[in-house]
Amino acid sequence: MANADRTGWALHLLFAALAAALLALAGRLAAFQHHHHDAMAERAVRQQQMTLRLPARRGNIYAASYSRHELLATSHQVDGVFADPLIIADEDLDELCIRLGEALDLNPEAIRKPIEADRQARFVWIRREVDPAAAQRIAAMNLRGIGLQARWRRRYPNGPLASHVVGFANVDGVGLEGVERLADSYLRGTDGRNAMLADAARRPIWNQPGQYVPPVDGHHVYLTIDLVIQGYLEEALADVVANFNAESALGVVVDPATGAVLAMASVPTCDPNAFGAAPPDARRNRPVTDMFEPGSIFKPFIASAAFSDGAVRWGETFDCHNGAYPCRRGRVLHDSHPYGELTAEAVVYKSSNIGMAQMGERLGNERMYRIVRAFGFGSPTGTGLPGEVAGQVNPLRQWRQDSTWSVPMGQEVAVTGMQMVMAFSALANDGVLLQPRLVHAVVAPDGQIVADGSRPIAVGQVIDPQVARRFVQEVLGKVPTDGTGRNLAALDGWTSFGKTGTAQIAPYSSGQFTASYIGGAPLNEPRLVCLISVRKPDKSIGYYGGSVAGPPVKSVLERSLAYLGVPRDCP
Repeated sequence: MANADRTGWALHLLFAALAAALLALAGRLAAFQHHHHDAMAERAVRQQQMTLRLPARRGNIYAASYSRHELLATSHQVDGVFADPLIIADEDLDELCIRLGEALDLNPEAIRKPIEADRQARFVWIRREVDPAAAQRIAAMNLRGIGLQARWRRRYPNGPLASHVVGFANVDGVGLEGVERLADSYLRGTDGRNAMLADAARRPIWNQPGQYVPPVDGHHVYLTIDLVIQGYLEEALADVVANFNAESALGVVVDPATGAVLAMASVPTCDPNAFGAAPPDARRNRPVTDMFEPGSIFKPFIASAAFSDGAVRWGETFDCHNGAYPCRRGRVLHDSHPYGELTAEAVVYKSSNIGMAQMGERLGNERMYRIVRAFGFGSPTGTGLPGEVAGQVNPLRQWRQDSTWSVPMGQEVAVTGMQMVMAFSALANDGVLLQPRLVHAVVAPDGQIVADGSRPIAVGQVIDPQVARRFVQEVLGKVPTDGTGRNLAALDGWTSFGKTGTAQIAPYSSGQFTASYIGGAPLNEPRLVCLISVRKPDKSIGYYGGSVAGPPVKSVLERSLAYLGVPRDCP
């Protein structure tokens, strides 16, 4: 009996101890929940809540080809794979990385690394784009913390055509080059968002009221570029680089009456659909980023201003000293041909360095400096394109006696292709310099015009209108028929005008040249001006501007005038 009593007391004590322990544990749990309730609740909410970014569609870029629009850049929707590191359990991570790696053909470590970089993050990209089949496989796997996010991918339907003008945007939809960067604020749009509750696989199960903000798509940009003329120019540049084994070439075609840029190209070129694979040299928009010493294509600006200022009279003669002109301080200027006396007009269309030096002496450095700057040299043209340079015109205080002879023949200055074509167009536009126009209009998705770029923008009256008109007809008009462009640049069916240029590349001892031709047509009512400049053609094949660049300019002008339906004005 005594043993039974002792056993009963022992059991009572054991149960009492267990009850006390359970009560203590319950108390500690209650205290833990009390102290950590907010943090636990916040974590639970964070795991269930999801704010989904709704990417805006980037606007399209169009070329305004003759009477129709051509798509240059657009965006299409693709799926990307992302992870939500916060809700991926440590014990599940290895298997998740292996399974997802098999589905994406990725090393599991490439998946683990972004997930473990910040375990509190709610969104990290695993792969920004997957094909539809892979997206279906991943959705079917139902992996906790792995989801699909729709995004917009940039696409360039015409590949390399007009690639330097259009530029490209990166994977985040930010414009980096060309019009993509120039008009990025218009094209980009505004992302939306949607807050919702989601399951473990980040699939939405309920939208939270009042938390939906729709995306606002970007505006569309319409360019002045004509894809047909652009194609003519790019074909001509590719041919001249191949035919003369040249380092590179650039070209621009504009409407001189409006300043509209109809074509602009560079060789080498690249495909913006794979811009990352292109070397930096192939991505350069050379007509605005590269400057060069122009040589004789610069002569018309000094000569026309000399006529306009009265420093030179129409028909007066210059002694060109049979090709060797002794200047002061022992310098001797040479012409490519031993000319004797030439009229002022012939000095230009036969491209006499000696005659131009004498015009420089009459004008003087101060007037020449004002002329050069008035034609737009030494300042960006205003295209707004990334990387556009101002060229180089030395401050007047740095001009010396040699400058008086050098500048009139296109030395001691550096220009861009865009500066050259706009300055030459000023001569064809009654002496009015225009700003180049590349963007014709910016249009909202609903069709409303946001920005109108259709009107010409005058920079200033550079020379007298009557002088400009006469200079084009009586001086530049003789270059293709009686001057340095004879038999090389004259058009079949249209009158034309132009100027050749052959410039040594510094250091002059290198024996390398830039060969250029700039021309326009028709003569009486110019519709087009085209510049082609070829850097470092093979001298054993040819390096003079007329023979290297004249024929491709002729080809571009003839094909473009026929395409535009411009009436022929000569046999």
